[in-house]
Amino acid sequence: MDRSWLKLKERFCPQYVRGVDAFIQCAMQCLDGQGRVRCPCRGCNNCSFKTIELVIADIYNHGMVPDYVRWVHHGEPAVEIGSSGPASSPPHVEEEDNFFVDTDIPTMLDDLGRANVAQRPDSGSSIRDVGILIPH
Repeated sequence: MDRSWLKLKERFCPQYVRGVDAFIQCAMQCLDGQGRVRCPCRGCNNCSFKTIELVIADIYNHGMVPDYVRWVHHGEPAVEIGSSGPASSPPHVEEEDNFFVDTDIPTMLDDLGRANVAQRPDSGSSIRDVGILIPH
């Protein structure tokens, strides 16, 4: 979908209005439990949750963040599904680069925790003497 309307200065021209309508149709699919969505206006920058009515008002009053072309906070996938372009292609991984795939991360973290507990000082030692202290 063409998102060039995001960079338009005139927020009430037909192209901008059509773009806002398309965005709102997408955003309506992502309402939270209170009927709100993230507001993509320049002031909120997807950090505030607002009703659709307030989001529309903010977009027309302040403009939408011009580089928010993939609406990931409003229902679009982070990468385009089915695209053959580099954005969705996984990087080539050599077998030796795949070192950590088969490791057991939970076991490693458990071992790390036990090592830190075994190094716990009795009393009077400081953190720099031991490294990491785990509370009782």
